[in-house]
Amino acid sequence: FMRVDAPVQAKLSLLSPEERVETIAAALQGQMDDEEDAEEEPPEVDDEDDAGEAMKSAERRTVLLGKDAQELRVAQAMALMQLGRWEEALQTWRQLAAFACHHCPPYDE
Repeated sequence: FMRVDAPVQAKLSLLSPEERVETIAAALQGQMDDEEDAEEEPPEVDDEDDAGEAMKSAERRTVLLGKDAQELRVAQAMALMQLGRWEEALQTWRQLAAFACHHCPPYDE
């Protein structure tokens, strides 16, 4: 799981708006581009059954909870607005609203 907390938000704020949009898009698709992940080598395996399991674990994607995805979408929409990409920003804001309408109970604060 990827948690979008204060340190992640701080790292995102250090990026240029264009890099922020690309990074967030990758994170929302489950593709994390951390240096630690890139340095990690696939585990060695002894037989074919273990090879299949190793490939599945290597192909796993990062999982985001809904609240974390919403945090990332807000940051993405703000970066898109900074870039003047109004149509994309509007689409992102609408995704945020649709998520809230679908997953939050009525009259929820």
